[in-house]
Amino acid sequence: MPQDRIQTIQIPPVRRGFWQGVGRVVRVFCLALTLNVLASPPVEANPKYASIIIEESSGKVLYSRNADKQLYPASLTKIMTLYLLFEALQNRQITL
Repeated sequence: MPQDRIQTIQIPPVRRGFWQGVGRVVRVFCLALTLNVLASPPVEANPKYASIIIEESSGKVLYSRNADKQLYPASLTKIMTLYLLFEALQNRQITL
């Protein structure tokens, strides 16, 4: 029974200079990104948005931002309201 021979493929080695160049590019990119983050001004919350997080079991407000300010509802809120309205009409839970 003949033995199976494993054929090896010789891959030419990549020159060390290539990987040193890649390392330099990565280091310069990381340095530029770090300097950009450090130089940018702090982000402020947009005053036209509001948010509130309430714990369901206790009703305690965990976080709020502009919660008492009267704002127009977002489009998703309008769509969800209409969806729930049409669902209730279809199930005859409410009538017009």
